[in-house]
Amino acid sequence: MSYHIKLENVVNTKNQDIKTMVDLGRYFSIFAPRESGKTTFFEGFCHELVKDTAYVAILLSFQDYKNLNSQRSLSTTGKQADVCGLPEA
Repeated sequence: MSYHIKLENVVNTKNQDIKTMVDLGRYFSIFAPRESGKTTFFEGFCHELVKDTAYVAILLSFQDYKNLNSQRSLSTTGKQADVCGLPEA
């Protein structure tokens, strides 16, 4: 059995939401328990972000590559990137 918790009102210590942080060029990360909706949140945010033509959102996950050396990881993950809002090649 699984369930999904919708992450809402995600803000930093300055009460800035993620869109504001992106607009300001800020780095951010979300720490939460496993299977609490982090990936789903980022995917939804990515698809919302590309509605603004100023952005191209790219989702990268390194979870599957934790055992690769750094050089191979860089060459492999670029091939696996999900560019939101763009048609697949």
